Amino acid sequence: MSRLLPLLLLLASTSLRTEPDSVRTILFLGDSVTAGYGLEKSEAFPSKVQDMVDEREWRFECVNAGISGETSSG
Repeated sequence: MSRLLPLLLLLASTSLRTEPDSVRTILFLGDSVTAGYGLEKSEAFPSKVQDMVDEREWRFECVNAGISGETSSG
């Protein structure tokens, strides 16, 4: 997750300069790994990223659009 932080910082700095009062959406697309198959909702990758965003008080909403049962090849 430490590699993800620079990207989140870039998104936050760019977005907050243009529209400080708006909430931006980060949409996670993917397969069972993204969806968090076999995990509690709070343990899925998008939820962990949302936790990082919330800790920094950034105005982003992470949406998990991963679909369990889908495969990377599909």
